[in-house]
Amino acid sequence: MRRLGVSAPAVILVVVTHMALGAGWYATFEEPWLDAIGKEASDFEAVSPAIYALPLIAAIGGLLLVAWIMSLRGDNTPGGGVLTGLAVWATTVGPFALVHNAFSGFPLDLTLIDGTLELISFVTAGLIIGAFRRRHVPASVVVATR
Repeated sequence: MRRLGVSAPAVILVVVTHMALGAGWYATFEEPWLDAIGKEASDFEAVSPAIYALPLIAAIGGLLLVAWIMSLRGDNTPGGGVLTGLAVWATTVGPFALVHNAFSGFPLDLTLIDGTLELISFVTAGLIIGAFRRRHVPASVVVATR
């Protein structure tokens, strides 16, 4: 991760933020989400806690993708991170969630609930990565200040 210019504190903050956003989001939208998937809260009582490894792995994968694209773009600012997170979501997660849910017969509400959370997560990841990155200071600025 260091090769991508992502510090350990940024990784930890992105992962914790992603998990907290998810917990708050689905607590807020629990009923419409359950209605959209055709389940009840009791259906999840026997689910193994190990399932929470999935969003953790997804958060790390997402932040690595955002960091890599930010590096390719050469924009390591918080604003650049927000734009990169938005672009990644708009070209990968958003459209594919829409396609998969449409073909599965799930209502648009499910796509909006899940997709909006992921949009917020990717944008937030880009913001955090940009905020924690070292800024490259051009040599001309260093010389001019001496």
